[in-house]
Amino acid sequence: FLPPGTRSVIDIGSGGGFPGAPVAATHPSAAVTLIEARAKKAAFLRESTRDWPNVRVFCGLAADFPEPAEWVCSRAVAADLVLEPTTVRNAGVSLLISSLDVPRVTESFNSLGYSTRSVEIPWRKQAAVFIATPK
Repeated sequence: FLPPGTRSVIDIGSGGGFPGAPVAATHPSAAVTLIEARAKKAAFLRESTRDWPNVRVFCGLAADFPEPAEWVCSRAVAADLVLEPTTVRNAGVSLLISSLDVPRVTESFNSLGYSTRSVEIPWRKQAAVFIATPK
C-alpha cells in the first residue's frame, strides 16, 4: 500500500519486525526505521537486520523519535497511539487493525483532514488494512 517513490517509513511498535522488515525488503530504496520501546526486542531487531542497508532501529517511544517520515505503519499498536506521530509528520499511515475499529479510526483521521480507506483481509476474520493520507 506504499505509494511508489516513498523514501522514508517508520514502523511503530515493531516487535519482531512486522510490518517494517517486509516493507524494507520489498522497498529497498526506502529508509525504514523500526521503532521499538523494549530494549530486548530492539536488540533482536538490530541483530536480525544488521546487514540491511535501508533499516535502522530506534529504541524508544515514537513520540521521542525526532525525524520526519513520509509513511507510518504499524500492527498490534493501538491506532490512537499512532495518530499523533503520524499527524505531526503529516505522513501517510497504513495500519493492520480490527475491522471493528475501522469506523472510529476513520473518524479520527477524517477529522484531521486525512483521506481514508480500508481493505478487509479475506483470510483473517475481522481484520483490515486501514490507510490514511494527508489531503
